[in-house]
Amino acid sequence: MENQSLPVETTAQQEDSVNLRHYWHVILERRWLVITAFISIFALTLIYVFKAPRIYQATARLQIDREQENLLRMESVSFTTSQEESTYLQTQYKNLISRSLIQSVVSTLKLADDERYKKKPDVVRAVAEDITVVPIRLSRLVDVKVEHPDRKKASDIANTLVENFKDQNLDRKTKASLAVVNRLKTEAEGEEKKLDQAQKDLQQYAEAHQQVSFEESGFG
Repeated sequence: MENQSLPVETTAQQEDSVNLRHYWHVILERRWLVITAFISIFALTLIYVFKAPRIYQATARLQIDREQENLLRMESVSFTTSQEESTYLQTQYKNLISRSLIQSVVSTLKLADDERYKKKPDVVRAVAEDITVVPIRLSRLVDVKVEHPDRKKASDIANTLVENFKDQNLDRKTKASLAVVNRLKTEAEGEEKKLDQAQKDLQQYAEAHQQVSFEESGFG
C-alpha cells in the first residue's frame, strides 16, 4: 500500500485554520477583559470630550495693498516684479504676528488678566500661539484666525489685531509722508536761498556795470 502525502498548500491552510481557531478561543476566553477595556477607553474618551474646554475660532479678513513708493512725487508709478511683491507680502504677514503688534493687542484688551493667559510666563507669546495667519492664494487677502475658549474674546483679539495693524501702517505712512514733506520743504528753502543769492549777485553786477558805464561816458 502506497503512502500518500498531503499537498504542501493543504497543510499550510490547515495550520492557518488551527491558528485562527486558537486565537478565536483565546478571545472568547478573555472576551470580558476585551469588552471591559473597550468600555473603559470609550468612557474615558467621553469624559475628556465633555470636560475639555470648547475652543472657538474667530477669523478676520484683511486686504494688504502695495504702498506708493513715489509718495508726493510727480513720477510714474513703477511696476514691481512678482518676487518683490511676494517679499513685500511676506514682510506684512510677519508684521501681523510681530511681538510689538501683539503687545498692543494685549494692552488694549488687558489680556494679562485673562484666565487663559494670566498664568503664562510670557503673555505675548501665549497669545501669539493662538493666532494663525493664513494668506489666500493668488490674492492680497489674508485671514487672521484666533482661537480662544471665549467666543467673544476670540473675535475681539482678531478684530483688534487687524485694527492695530492698520493703525500702525497708517502711522508709519503718515510719518513717511511728513518726512517727504519736510525734505521737500528743506529743498525748497535751499532753492529759495540760492535764488535770493543769485538776485543779489545780479544786482551787484548790474550796479557795478552801470558805474563803469557812467565813468566811461564822462559823467563820473
